[in-house]
Formats: sequence, C-alpha cells, structure tokens
Amino acid sequence: MPRSRGLVRHPTSSNNRAVGLKALLCALALGVAIGHGQWLEETISLSDSLGGVTRPRCLAYNAANNTLYVGGADSSRVIAIDGATDQKIARIPTGNSVISMCWSSIENEIFTANYNAATATVIDGSTNANIATLPTGICPSAICYNPTSNKVYCANFGAYEESASVTVIDCAANQVVASVATGGYMPALCCNPTDNKVYCTSFEDVGVDVIDGTTNSVLTTVAVRRYPTALCFNPRSDRIYCANGGGCNVSVIDGLKDSAITIISATSWPNALCYNTVSNKLYFTNALSACVTVADCSSNFVLRTVAVGNRPVALCYSSINNKVYCANRDDDNVSVIDGLTNQVVRTIAVGDYPVALCYNPQQNRVYVANSGSSTISVIRDSMTAIEESPRPQASSRKVEPTVLSGSSVQSLRSSVIYDAMGRLVTNPRPGVCFVRGPKTEDGRPGAVRKIVVTR
Repeated sequence: MPRSRGLVRHPTSSNNRAVGLKALLCALALGVAIGHGQWLEETISLSDSLGGVTRPRCLAYNAANNTLYVGGADSSRVIAIDGATDQKIARIPTGNSVISMCWSSIENEIFTANYNAATATVIDGSTNANIATLPTGICPSAICYNPTSNKVYCANFGAYEESASVTVIDCAANQVVASVATGGYMPALCCNPTDNKVYCTSFEDVGVDVIDGTTNSVLTTVAVRRYPTALCFNPRSDRIYCANGGGCNVSVIDGLKDSAITIISATSWPNALCYNTVSNKLYFTNALSACVTVADCSSNFVLRTVAVGNRPVALCYSSINNKVYCANRDDDNVSVIDGLTNQVVRTIAVGDYPVALCYNPQQNRVYVANSGSSTISVIRDSMTAIEESPRPQASSRKVEPTVLSGSSVQSLRSSVIYDAMGRLVTNPRPGVCFVRGPKTEDGRPGAVRKIVVTR
C-alpha cells in the first residue's frame, strides 16, 4: 500500500524485507560500502488528491539544491522531489503539457516547455516558485541551456501557418530576446558550450541547424541522413552526434567546422544518444531491435551491440560508476550497461512505460519517469563515491558548498571534477560542480564535495 508521502513499495516477503532492511540500515549507519550493484530503492507515486502529475514525460536535476523536477504530458504543474529523502516537496503550476525541462546552473532556475500552452515557465530553484511565464512558438517540444551565453533555447514544433522556430531566452533577465527560424518538425536540441553554439534538428529538411550563441542566428545547416531525431555533444573532441532514425545511422559533426565527418551504422531507428566521458564512448538505442550500439569516439567504429529490452527509448550516464542506464519502454525495465566491459550487468524492473531518465551525482541515484503508471522509480548504485550516512530528514538536507571565484578554480585542476550532470570536466564553468577526494586508506573512492564556481 502506498505510504502517506507517496511511496509505493514492490511486494516481497515480509521476513526477507525485514532482514534486508536491517542489514541496509546497519551498513548505512556505519558508513560501510554495501558492495557493487544497482537496485530499485523505491517508487514515488506522482498522483494525489490535488492532481499531481500524470504521464510523466521529462525530468531535470537541480544540483544546487539537490532537487529533482518532474513534468507530465497531461499536467499543468511540475512536482519537485527532495534528492536526499525522495519526498515530494513542492507542486508548481506551469502551462499545460510539460514535455521538456532544463536547469540553468548560473541563475539556479528551471525552465519548462509547455507544449499545449505555447509558453515556457521559469521556476526559482531556491523557492520552487513560478516566477515567470514567457511566450514561445507553437508547440514547444524541446528545451536546453547554454552556460556559455547564459541563455535557454526552446524549439517549437510549429503548426498551420506558423513555421518551426527556436525561442531564445535571456536567463539573467528572464526575457525572450530572439526567435530563430529553423527547419523544425520534431526538433531535438543540443548545446556546444565549447564553441558557444546550439544545434537543432530539422526532421523534414534532413539537416541540423547551427545557432550562434552570441548573435542568435543560424550559422549554417549541416546535412545529415533521413529523420534526425536526437543530438548529443562530446566535449573531449568537440563533436556532435545526430541520430538519424530513417537512415539507421548516426552522423558525426565537427563542432568547430560545422561539417559532417562520417556516419556510424545503427541496427534500426536510433532514437536516443548518450556520451561516456570516462571511456570516451557513444551509446545509442536501436528502438526497433531491442539493442544499444556502443561506438568508440576516437575511431568512430562500433565496438559492440548490446542486447537490452524491447523498445529502448532513453539513456542516462553515471560518470561516478561508469555505467549507462537504458529505459526499455515495452518491457517496463532498465538495463544497466558497464562502461568498461560494454555488457549488461543488471536489469531492473521499474514502473509501467518508462520514457525518461535523469542522474543525481550527489546521491548516486538514477530516476526513471514511468509514463504509464505515473510514478518515478529510484535506482541506487551501491558503488558510490559519496560518503554514506543515514538518510537525512528534509530539514537537514542542505550541505553548504564551497564557493570559489573564477580565479580560484586553478586550485581544482589536479582534482577529479564532475559537472552538475555528472560529466567529467577539466575546466569547470560558473555554476555547480562536484570534486572527488583521494581514495580512502582501504582503497574505496574518496568522498565528493559540492563546489559553486562564481564568475
């Protein structure tokens, strides 16, 4: 039975549950590593007497406040969930049908694309309050943040007489500053902070529009293959990958020259992409053949095709544990792929119709949005690099970060640094990042501390 705070436990033997729970609590209280492995920690129900969120479609993680945000296709609100306790802490009104979200690290704000309302909602990350509603084009369907220009880009599907476009929002002022005409139709977005560019797929024009982050204009359109549906950025080699569903391949684009370099073959309809910062590998789902392709980003060669569940639709990467998580929509489970061996190490049952994933590097958790059951599955990895302690109460969840100015960032250069999404970085930008300490005397990974880099 659901508990009062909206949690649903999967049925199991009461005796086994009691023994397992006691062992887990003892291990956490003593700060002892439980061992390698991933498991379903709990399931959070999003429906309640006040409406909640139904058919969750998108997730966004706020690293500054350790909070997860959930948007739904049939809802006019966003649910905020405490990253430490997994409790629902806020219900925030938005426009209708939130199908994409992103977090602005510099301003600590969450932006939502409200598909049916033709608006974008701005949420204050500290207070979880709706602080602005901004106009977009018709049917906004994808949204992303550019930390270099401190702008948010919202791709609009377009309809009737209005063509597809990208709405550009200044995050400091929370104002729309430009509308960029694009090829559009089922657009996907991707930011290249290295070159201050944003990429938008053009489904019908079989291309990728390159938008300049300074001038808010299209620099060029890179020709790709049929039905481009997803984008991903590789910061190590300044490459952009475009999944071409109809072409059954992935285009590799040079981020500096804005030109297609080569293609990587897929099995069938690639529709989700993920980059492994530790092993320098690209992963993409093959939606119609129940597998994930692993490619080496140095050679652009396929290393392996990994069998997963039916209709894989979303990917998520954990840099702390070098694992890739794959949501298998039709099998209601998540496959966990080892980033070193390229093998599935675990398959975890989740809720009905999983469609989106999000990683929390501070708690080493992966969140799964289950559209069919209107729930969030919380997956935990026991091989965590973060110091464990008993789960805190919501009132004590905030740990004061270390604040460094831009000139002081040099002191971190010899450390292992992750950005707010858990990606390995060498030159942290303004915003939140995480620094991993040295290994302990018994060889376990060091603790992770939060750093806020100011301008």
